[in-house]
Amino acid sequence: MTLRCARALGKKCKSFWIFYDYSWKWRFLFNITKSNVVLVAGKKKHVLAGDYYLGLEKLKIVKAYKYLGLEFEDTLKWNLTRRRLVAKAQSKLALLSKAIGEGLSLKAAENVWWSMVIPVLNYGAEIWGATKFLEAEKLQVEAGRKLFRVSRKMSNAVVRGELGWWTMRAQRDLKRLVYWARLVRMDDTRLVKIVYRQRREQKIQRYNDWCSQIRRTLISLKLGQVWESELVGREQDWKSLVKASLRAREEADWKDQMEKKPKLRLYRMHWRGRSISMWWLMLNKEIF
Repeated sequence: MTLRCARALGKKCKSFWIFYDYSWKWRFLFNITKSNVVLVAGKKKHVLAGDYYLGLEKLKIVKAYKYLGLEFEDTLKWNLTRRRLVAKAQSKLALLSKAIGEGLSLKAAENVWWSMVIPVLNYGAEIWGATKFLEAEKLQVEAGRKLFRVSRKMSNAVVRGELGWWTMRAQRDLKRLVYWARLVRMDDTRLVKIVYRQRREQKIQRYNDWCSQIRRTLISLKLGQVWESELVGREQDWKSLVKASLRAREEADWKDQMEKKPKLRLYRMHWRGRSISMWWLMLNKEIF
C-alpha cells in the first residue's frame, strides 16, 4: 500500500521508480489496487496533470485516500473524515438511547458515552483536531439531553453545565497538545521529529499548518511561552497544566454563554455566590 502526495517539483515520476526498484531489490510487490495518487497542488493542479506509473502499472488518481482510518483529501481538508466519524457516532448513540429507554442509569449511560462514543468522535484528533466540528458539538448536547431525558428545548449551556462536560473542541485541544509535547520529547533521530523540526523552522508559515495551529492554541491558553521554549516537562505534569488551562477557558466561555441568555436568569441565580460549582468539580475526573 502506498500513498503519494505529488507537488509541482519536476520529474514527478522519478520517486515512483525508486519505490519500484526498491521492491525488486528486496523481492516484494506493491498492491496496485490499493495504491493511488493524490495530487495536492491547489489551483496549480493542472501542472501535475498526466499519468503516473509504479513500475509498469498505471496508478489511479483520486481526490481522497483513506489511511489508518483517516481520509486524506487533495484539498487538505478533513470533511470526509468528520462526516464518517459523525455517522459512526450517531449509530452508537442510537444504541445508547435505546438502552436508556430500557432503564439504564444516568451514571452507566455516561460511562458508555465516554467509552464508546467519544473515542469515535475524537479519533485521530491529534492531526485534524484544530478544524471546526460543529456536528460533534451538536451530537454531544443531544446525548446529554438523552441522558437527562429532557426536552430538546433545554439550553445547551445548561446541559453541559449539569453534566460538567467540556466542549468537543476542548477535548481535541487536549489530545493535540499532549501529542505535541510527545513530539518535543522524542529523540531527534526519529523521522516524525525530523519532519516536525522542518515544518516548525520553515520561513513561510501557512495559517492552516499544523505547527501554526498548535502555536495559536497555546497562545489562546496563555501558554505561548512554552511554544518558544519547548519546556514541557514530564507528560503527567504537562497534561495537568494543559487541563487546568483548558478548564479555565471552558468555565469562562460557559459563563459568557449563560450571561447572554436572558431565559437562564433563574439558573444563574441558583449558582450565584458559589466559587466552584458542582458541575466544574466534575471536570477533575480522569475522563480524558
